Amino acid sequence: DLHSFPTRRSSDLEPEGKQFEIGYKALFFGGKLMSTIALYSIDYVNVLKTDPTDSTGQRQIAVPGLTIQGAEFTLQGKIKQFSIIGGYAYNHVIFSENSPLGPKGARYDNAPKHIANLWLKYSVAQNYKLKGFSVSIGGKYAGDRVGSAFNQHFLMPAYFLLDAAINYNAKNFNIGLNGYNLLDTKYVLGAYYSDLQVPMGTPMNWKLSVGYTIK
Repeated sequence: DLHSFPTRRSSDLEPEGKQFEIGYKALFFGGKLMSTIALYSIDYVNVLKTDPTDSTGQRQIAVPGLTIQGAEFTLQGKIKQFSIIGGYAYNHVIFSENSPLGPKGARYDNAPKHIANLWLKYSVAQNYKLKGFSVSIGGKYAGDRVGSAFNQHFLMPAYFLLDAAINYNAKNFNIGLNGYNLLDTKYVLGAYYSDLQVPMGTPMNWKLSVGYTIK
């Protein structure tokens, strides 16, 4: 029962956290490519969260305890005309104590266990006629999420978004065309305040930009 827990004012709370982390960094191809990996465990107490019994979404209550355990991997660098930025994170967030929002061991809401992204860019070499021209493509993935910690059956599905870009630079002039969600994926951004508010993500769209720098 949500009402069996006391509701305290945010001014009475002192959020605290304790984090343990270990990581490793490596360089490849003469330092042109860098990767990092980290393992972590974080314990929080008195985290402020919107009260699900408040229809206005204005009142906050304290979550007695949260535990976050996970791992992160990143890769970035540039080799010749190719640039890469990528990463993956495993992030397991659960209640470490019974709370007004969910029982001990339940998943925290709006927190996917798996997140990944990759962005590749090719730039034409300076000694070619099309120097200043570049093309990029990339995607991002988010695993399923609990929409309401109190209702673990309310799941928002995983999704993958594909983006791309074309850019041209010439002296002070720049023109770019970006395409977002090229697969026109239907996805949910997150759930807020209650099970009834679930905003949808942006459908496929394009952005054309033109710029000129005055020096």
